[in-house]
Amino acid sequence: MDTTKSKSESEEFESEPPNKKIKRIDSSDPDQQTVFSSSTRKPAMECNRISYQVDLLPAEQLLRELLLDCREHILQTRAATSTKSTAHEEDSKGEIESPKIEMWFVGGWVRDKLLGKQSADIDVALSSAMTGSAFARHLEDQFLAEGGNTAAKYKQEAARRGVETAEIRGFYHIERNPGKGKHLETTSAQIFGLEVDFVNLRSESLYQEQEKKKETLTFTSAPEEDALRRDANINAIFYNLETQQIEDHTKKGLTDIQSRVLRTPLDARITFTDDPLRMLRLIRLASTLGGGFTIDDADGTQQAMKDPEIQLALRTRISPERIGGEVKKMLMGPDPVAAFRWIYELGLYGTVFLDFGQESLDMRRGGGDDSGHPWPATWLRACVALAELLLNADSDVAKEIAQTEDREMVWLMAAWSPLVQLRGDVNADGTIVKAAAKAINAATKKWKALGESFKNMDDIRSTIDAVNHHSNPPPRRSTIGVAIRSWGVTWRLQALYSLLCELMATPEEQHDQLTNRYAVFLRCVSSHDLHDAATLKPILGGADIKSMFGLKKSGAFMKPVFDAVLRWQFDHAGATRAEAEAWLRSEKASLNIPDSDALIGCPPETR
Repeated sequence: MDTTKSKSESEEFESEPPNKKIKRIDSSDPDQQTVFSSSTRKPAMECNRISYQVDLLPAEQLLRELLLDCREHILQTRAATSTKSTAHEEDSKGEIESPKIEMWFVGGWVRDKLLGKQSADIDVALSSAMTGSAFARHLEDQFLAEGGNTAAKYKQEAARRGVETAEIRGFYHIERNPGKGKHLETTSAQIFGLEVDFVNLRSESLYQEQEKKKETLTFTSAPEEDALRRDANINAIFYNLETQQIEDHTKKGLTDIQSRVLRTPLDARITFTDDPLRMLRLIRLASTLGGGFTIDDADGTQQAMKDPEIQLALRTRISPERIGGEVKKMLMGPDPVAAFRWIYELGLYGTVFLDFGQESLDMRRGGGDDSGHPWPATWLRACVALAELLLNADSDVAKEIAQTEDREMVWLMAAWSPLVQLRGDVNADGTIVKAAAKAINAATKKWKALGESFKNMDDIRSTIDAVNHHSNPPPRRSTIGVAIRSWGVTWRLQALYSLLCELMATPEEQHDQLTNRYAVFLRCVSSHDLHDAATLKPILGGADIKSMFGLKKSGAFMKPVFDAVLRWQFDHAGATRAEAEAWLRSEKASLNIPDSDALIGCPPETR
């Protein structure tokens, strides 16, 4: 806000109309950049369902005003503290000139607005007159901190406009790390419920000379230079905070939104070499934006993504944390199968989901198929089957999957299903699990679920076979309960993994029959109330058993006794502790429980 003006609070916050109608400047001149200028009270223009209209929500409009007011405060502060110099001369009014600070909302927020979507994440880009971090520090430490009046006024105004979250907090700084593909220094904050990142327009160059790379990064005041360094044309559209204009500096962004195509502003090899993670961003966008978005093939974008050298750069230059972050967004998005399809078609599976370090991936590949892909095309059919299962509310498998309450983990098991082809002995399995975990920086509980799936797969399938064979008598409750208990708390995910791996190796026309086998097993689990078998508390523990028989020490006899008690407990649901003790006393001899005066582990002659 302008602190030099004396206005009432309502006048001080007099705002622009929240909805700006955007009309296009005449683009007949090929040299004219594509810009949309604001005008109010006019119908929105549309082109193939793309609305060239930016409607600022109250929080977004208030953020815009806050940033412009902070900019004015910075200029006034500079004017008050600067002295005459050759670089800064007083004008006729006696005011001191300063480089103009221009600001834009950029990237995904603008794209989503043009697609009629809402986004709570906003990147604020500044011209080279001031770094984004310096601007954020001034916003936090000076503009908002002066006596607390400014922050209080904005909170009051937020409440007046119906903004749910009036807080301005959470400022934190992230250094750039170009060696790992993190090209921009950013400062982030939470403002009026929006996640705001402050960055600078940048002009990057990456020169490659055989085995060495040299990167130069400079800030610029030319948005067209910054636009060319972005991952996709549709993410290179700017919203000017001062003019409230949409600016398309690549002259392709609006066209690509209209055509539903993802292309890079520069030659794709240059864009992906600058930051290989951009390949995964394009895949994520293709799978999350909906509306038929596809990755361009005509201009070489797909071909560049298949380039072994660029794929190697993704694995060697980008941290597993950043790769895993993009993968998680794909898995949590609306169409993980589409993301998997792109990963498969572009030959990126091994690069994304395995990291064997210096070990040759060629020696660890799956069986492949006739198309030349190292991973089977049937993987996608299994993923489609999973998507269909999740949509079927009446499916026993879907109901059980829902109990995991972890959508990311469900789809991660699908992502890892091709790795079953590498399954072998214990040592080999451990290597595969570590490589899969390392590739995306998977949390411990996630990679352990994969390891347990490898370990227990044969037992899971034999148990499911036993339930489906309709033997007379059918498997006892204890047989299933003890099995589930041995698989552990992730048994649902392990069963799902086994199913997906079988679907991958089974003709599509037999998928329903195979899925029904797992459904029969799950109905059996449900009918016996064994969902929580993995966490069942034993009715008698080791200390209880020793106390019952007056034993001071345990011994080799204890595990068979404990297992027998557990089986009895599963077969006698609802039994009391006293009943369990009575049964165990009756089985003392058959279970080889020693007498109380025996010295466990000593030969008979010493007793």
